[in-house]
Parts: sequence; C-alpha cells; structure tokens
Amino acid sequence: MIARNRDLTYEPHCRTLWFAAAALVILAMTPRFVGATNAESAANRLIEPNDPSVHARRIALPTVGSSAGGGRCCTSVGGLADRSLATEASLLFDTSHFPPRWKCGSWSASLGWTHIISDIVIFLAYVTIPTTLIIFVRKRKDVPFHGLFFLFGAFIVFCGLTHLMEATIFYWPAYRFAGVLKICTAIVSVVTSATLIRVIPRALKFKSPTQLQKFVAKQTLELRQTNEALIRTNKQLANANLVAEQANRTKSAFLANMSHEIRTPMTAILGFAEIISDADHHDPEVKNAIETVRRNGNHLLTVVNDILDLSKIETGHLSIESVPAAPKTLIEDACLLYQGQCAMKGLSLQVDISPAIPLVLLSDPTRLRQIVTNLIANAVKFTDNGSIRVFAKMTTLEKTESLCVDVIDSGIGMSDEQQARVFKPFGQGDASTTRRFGGTGLGLTISRRLAELLGGTLHIEKSAPKSGSHFRLLLPIEHCDSQDASEATTTPPEVSPDVAQSPRIAEKLLDGRHILLVDDGVDNQRLFSILLRNAGADVTIVENGKDAFERATAALNTNQPFELILMDMQMPIMDGFTATRKLREASFSGPIIALTAYAMTADRESCIEAGCNDYISKPTQRAELLDVITRHLSEVTAK
Repeated sequence: MIARNRDLTYEPHCRTLWFAAAALVILAMTPRFVGATNAESAANRLIEPNDPSVHARRIALPTVGSSAGGGRCCTSVGGLADRSLATEASLLFDTSHFPPRWKCGSWSASLGWTHIISDIVIFLAYVTIPTTLIIFVRKRKDVPFHGLFFLFGAFIVFCGLTHLMEATIFYWPAYRFAGVLKICTAIVSVVTSATLIRVIPRALKFKSPTQLQKFVAKQTLELRQTNEALIRTNKQLANANLVAEQANRTKSAFLANMSHEIRTPMTAILGFAEIISDADHHDPEVKNAIETVRRNGNHLLTVVNDILDLSKIETGHLSIESVPAAPKTLIEDACLLYQGQCAMKGLSLQVDISPAIPLVLLSDPTRLRQIVTNLIANAVKFTDNGSIRVFAKMTTLEKTESLCVDVIDSGIGMSDEQQARVFKPFGQGDASTTRRFGGTGLGLTISRRLAELLGGTLHIEKSAPKSGSHFRLLLPIEHCDSQDASEATTTPPEVSPDVAQSPRIAEKLLDGRHILLVDDGVDNQRLFSILLRNAGADVTIVENGKDAFERATAALNTNQPFELILMDMQMPIMDGFTATRKLREASFSGPIIALTAYAMTADRESCIEAGCNDYISKPTQRAELLDVITRHLSEVTAK
C-alpha cells in the first residue's frame, strides 16, 4: 500500500504553483480598476513621487506613544502614484515610502513587544514543526505520502516567515517584501489544500489502528494455526518416516532371515546332489533325477539372489566397483552359459563383438556380466524357435564413448502395454506369460537399475507381438592404463581352474590340514566334513561359538593350533561374531572364514569387522569352498 502511494510527486504541485503565480502576476499588471474615492486621492496621483514636500511630510511622523495625527498612520501625507505589482517588485527592499510600524499609530512598548515576541515565538515553532516532520519522513521511508509531508512543511515554513516579517517591520518596514512572502504563503497554502483534498479520499482507505490491530490479530491467529498445522504435519511426516524406516528394517530383517532359512537347506540339497553326481550311476533315471535336483535348486537360489539384489538396490546398499574388466570376455562367457540351452531348444545363438571395443576398461565386471546374462536368459526363455543375436560395439552418446550391447530375439515379443510394465518389479508381460514361462519378473528390473548405477541405460529398442524383442544396453566407458589392464577381470572370481576340474584333484589340496568346522546344522556338518575330508583335511566339528572358542584356545595352549576355522555366524549359545572376536583377543592368528547363509552386503562387512579373513555365503560349490581355503592356507604358509 505504501509503495502504491509513493506515486504522489511534485509535478501537480508545481503546475498549481505556476498557475497561482501567473494569476497573481496578471492581476498585478492590470491597470488599477478602482477609481479615486475623493479629490484628495485624485490630487495625490498628480504629485510626483520625488516631490520634496512629500518626503518632508513623511519625515514629520509622530513617535511611538504620541497622539499626533489622532493615532492614524500618516493619513495626512499626500498619496503615492498608483503602480503595478511589477513596479512594486522592482522596489522590493525599498523602505523609503513606509515608516516602521513603531512610527505608525499609537503603539505602547508593551503592546509592540507583545506582537514582536509572539511573532518570533510563532516563527520558531513553525520552523521546529517542519524540521521534525522532515527528520521523521527521512527516517521512516515506509510512511506514505512523502510529498504531502514536504509540502505541508513548506507551508508551515512560509507561515512562520510571514510572522517573522510581521515582527521585523516594527523596525524595518519592508512591506513589499512582506507582500511577496504572503503571496508565496498563499500559493503554498492553495497547493497544500488542493493536495489534501486529493489525498484524503485515498488516506481514508488506510486501516485505523483498531482495524490494524484486528487485522494483525487475525493474521497472527492464521499464522499460528498454520504453524500448528505445519508442526502437526511435520510430526506426522516424522512418524511416517519412522514407520517407513521400521518397515524397511523389518523388510531387510525378513529378507535376511528368509535368505538364511532358504540357503541353509539349499546348501545341503545342492551339496549332496553334487556329491551324488560324482558317483558313477548307470541308471539314466538316477542321473536325470540328480540333475533335476541340482537344476531346480540352482533356480531357487537364483530367485533368492534376485530378491536380495533388488532389496539392496532399493535401500542403496548395493556397492558398485570400478576395476579393470575385459568386456569382450565377459560377454562371450555370458553367451557361453546359454549355448547348451539354445542347442536344446533348437535356437541359433549368434555373437558379434566389434574389434573396436577396448580389451580392458574400468567397470564393475560382476554387474556387467549379470546384466548381459539376464538379457540373454530373458531372450532364451521367451524364444521357442528362430535365433538370438548378441551384438556389442562402441558408440558415442552425447559426446561420451559408450559400450552398446544389443540382444535381439525372434520370440513372442511384447505389446506397448506390456513394454510399459516389463521393467517394473514382478511385472512380466501378463499373467499368462508368468503361467507359461514362470519366473519372478525381477531380471529386467534388476538389470535396468544396475545399468543406471553404472551410469548407463537399458531400454527396449523395438518389440512387437510375435516379432521378437530388441533390448539395448548403453554404458559409458572409462579407459584404464596398461598397469590396470594387467589386473583385468576376465573370468568369474569364484571359479578356480585347479579345483574345478575333478573331485580327484581336489582330494590332494588339503592333505594333513587341521581344520575346525563350526556349524549348528547337522546336515551341513555332514556335507562340509565330507568335502573337507575328501580333500584330505583333518576335520574337528563343534556346533556353537562357545565350544569353538574353548576348543580353539585349548589347541592354541598345547601348541597345536587349528590351521583354519570355518565359522558359521548364526548359532545358539554363542554366535560366530562373538566367538571370532574372543578368538582374536585370545591371540588366535590363523585364518577364520565366515561360512554363513546370510548374504547381504552388510553381512560380509560385519564378518570382516568381527575379525574374519574372508566370507563365503551358503550354499557354496565345492570348487569355491576349496579355492578360498587353499588360498588362505597358502598365504599362511608363505609367511
């Protein structure tokens, strides 16, 4: 409102001032329009202003308090010639034609000084008022109608000057100058009055103090209510956040427990199936049954791993590496895994990798292999005849070099509606697809999110019902130097050629090694003890952390320590975390390998922090188990 009222400028005031001044000048320049009232005044106009007799009569004036002239002010003196206001203005400070006010009339000293002192005091007061107003306006720039304040101050100043002039002419009869001051005062008065008339209607729209108090009180109440509503909303959001965090923790705990409960029996199922498959079976049905157990067990394990991966991605707990990787080898290995399935279904699997792809680049080889594997597995699942083609090349996307992998199949394809759902969790094409082909619908969801975590994209390039699908993976690449290239990952880290060839080769790896096996599951005790003893190890079995600590410290005190401990982490009486910490405090320096059905990222970190040297998640293949054990035993021997 204040800003709106600052448009009051001096332009209308100046226009009014000029108009008033022009009117007065025109009036002053007009010849006198009133005739002489008597013969004396007519005769006076004939007397020249410089007539010595006139000046002589002006000098003979009565003094203050004198009764000469009957108390009149020089009325017997001959009249002056009639002159225009312009002529009078040229004589502005000429006082020869007027006596001081003391000389005009019968002034007593007390009456004269009463007028003089009163006019001076009024002048001082009139000067104080505008000074105060100007100081106030300059300090309160938010006050509206600044121009009116200055104009009103000017009006008061001119009024004060007229009073000062009234006191001055008792000694200095500058009546002409006093007239000019009165003209200026009149002009300023008219302009101020006109401005007030124009401003008052607008000023009346301002709220009164009472109205302002009510308005402020209302606004304060509304702000208080809004603030209280915000506080309640924040509390609700905080509670909702706590509920969400609790739900997330509950989900994570459920997934961890589910993983543990599924992986524990799966360890025994897959482990014993592997042991049975090593035997020579002449009955084809027995071999087929064993292979069926292994195949379905691995499928169930894949489902569990997919659910855990999705949970890690959603909670932000999935770590991404940037290490040297060989993309050509990774893509070829992923295709090789499904060569057998394609042959069984009569599908042609074509692989075309451009030579322009660098031999080594920085990426996460595990996640890159997982994405390509999921894409090929998806193509194999939904293609009954025809071919599957995998193309890899280099491309430039927004001035960035990128690895482009296309997986094209001639399968059932997808409609636009199905394409909109395919990357959502548990979202396959439709219910009939799930019934016909099975699966959880997590593979493509995980692959897209992994691609995004790697800085790239995964999308459907083209798809139509009964015309196949074309998926495209784009990943920005980062080149690595020759030193890093020598460390490139070309094969899965869990595969070790020296232990994966034959169980007979594995029999020689742990000959004479003294190993403590700590596990509360009877089936897993039997499984791991068979695998270790078949590899030549001397195995001692305990079923909880307390027994493991007592047995290991007793062996340490007799100078016959265990060379390695396989420690289950979830056990009754004393868990593996506590047992490992106590063993480290008791100066046990041998390798402790965590062997647990918990497979979350945080579980591995927790095991390492507790003092374990390595971590193996259940179920584990014989090759992986023996590879980790032999590697750590070799490190101890080398020291």
